[in-house]
Amino acid sequence: MCGVAGVIFDRPEETRSRLERMNACQVHRGPDQQTMDVHAWFGLGHTRLAINAVGYEGDQPLWSTNGRWVVVFNGEIYNYAKIREDHSLGNIGPSDGAVVPELLDRFGPMGLAQLRGMFAICAVDTWERRIVIAVDPFGIKPLYWTRIGRTVLAASEPGPLVRELPSKTLDSASIATYLYLGAMSSSSSGYVEVERLQPGSWIMFSDQGIVDSGWTFEIEKGESTTHGWEGVAESFAESVKVHLLSDVPVSLLMSDGVDSGAI
Repeated sequence: MCGVAGVIFDRPEETRSRLERMNACQVHRGPDQQTMDVHAWFGLGHTRLAINAVGYEGDQPLWSTNGRWVVVFNGEIYNYAKIREDHSLGNIGPSDGAVVPELLDRFGPMGLAQLRGMFAICAVDTWERRIVIAVDPFGIKPLYWTRIGRTVLAASEPGPLVRELPSKTLDSASIATYLYLGAMSSSSSGYVEVERLQPGSWIMFSDQGIVDSGWTFEIEKGESTTHGWEGVAESFAESVKVHLLSDVPVSLLMSDGVDSGAI
């Protein structure tokens, strides 16, 4: 599962203590390891459930080879081997997430559209003093954010952010929607001051606020290459195969639903 946390543009004397509290709130998401990297104007934290590169070589944060981008991420990148090959990334670590800061370095946030997988990313551009937060196209991995003055806080759950707010207000419309439909909207956290990053989106911040935004997917033009049941079955089997990438034993938890029956 894992959990990410970021404290950016905060006062240096408060960054470490904030990050420690936020990381501690998410320890249940990553019992294998808790790490932090704190600098003058930002700090990134990670709670890890080790699946790939289970030793120290999978530690986060992850840095680009030139030292510009630093990243914490939650999820799994299924096509990391192809990205390594396509961009000749032979000198990076073995973690699937090691491709993320390299894509950001080469292409900026638009490069995240090359990722196939499930992810929540908090990335810092140390040269331009900007940050990028991003989630996968389906929003499988959640990421929440808020601002306190010029400070930007991001985390995998709303709880760590709510605890840092000087005041908080329940979002009554979202609570009503949850009670009526059993789910909130894709951008709601249940609190007015905390937002959930929408599926398939990224946002870039400077210390002045949001400076850019976009999408972590590209819509391909042209006719679909899947025709009939044979094409669907082939695509389905390939999707199941890439989900089995793991350096630890894999188990299967099934229900009596259509998806489990298909598998």
